[in-house]
Amino acid sequence: MKRIRKMVSQMNSDLNRLGYTDLTANVNSEKALNCVTDTFYKVRMFVTKNGFNSVEDEIQFFKTIRPKVASRIGFITFVIEYMHISTISVQMKDDLINQKSSYFKLIITENKNQIVRINRNMKEDDDKFYIRNKFTAPTNMIGNEVLLDPNFTTFHSLLKEKLLTYELIQKFLNNMSESAEKYLSPLVWTGSKAALTELMYSLYHAQSLNSGNLDIRLLTQTFEKIFNIDLGDVYRTFHEIKNRNEPTIFLEKLKSVILNKVEEDDRFHPE
Repeated sequence: MKRIRKMVSQMNSDLNRLGYTDLTANVNSEKALNCVTDTFYKVRMFVTKNGFNSVEDEIQFFKTIRPKVASRIGFITFVIEYMHISTISVQMKDDLINQKSSYFKLIITENKNQIVRINRNMKEDDDKFYIRNKFTAPTNMIGNEVLLDPNFTTFHSLLKEKLLTYELIQKFLNNMSESAEKYLSPLVWTGSKAALTELMYSLYHAQSLNSGNLDIRLLTQTFEKIFNIDLGDVYRTFHEIKNRNEPTIFLEKLKSVILNKVEEDDRFHPE
């Protein structure tokens, strides 16, 4: 157990160095996932090869250590997918959240009685719940997963892992929602809605944002937050822009303004 604790402690130190937390997305999320996955693999190899020195060690490992480490793998994987999809499509992001929510709710529904037993945290249950091959797993999603790796998990250890993963995901989503609500841009768009829509669509089709991998609805929401404006039906506005005699009125104005500024600066030669 001392060796396992050392590996987990090193993992936590590495995560701290990467600036990883359980509630926020991080530019180092990929590195954090590799760190946790690598530790999980090393711990698995150690356990399957050496076992435990005592029943108490085995109980402590499957009751506390394994669920905490494994749940981070599921959580960080979700965060990476969430952040990637969020740049592409609002609908895809919502679908991901709903898919995960349905998955975990099904697990909770299938295992209500066992979750109650886990939450009671009765010492007399530990020998049955956290010693391998002592509990006959039911035929459901968790039970089927246990059968795939009986030497490195127990039914209740895996169930705790899923519950911890769901808890981390919920806290992350709540944190993201609160951060979005707190953000107040100091900018106010004082031009016309058509002008901002023209600019937005130009950036979108030029693939200047996220290399073009984003949804126009997400881009619209972002512009509305940044410039404190309600753009309304941008699809209709863009249709009107396309049918104008001069579709690029605002862009031509921007071009003229910057060219005039360049010419003005070139003419200015202080002694």
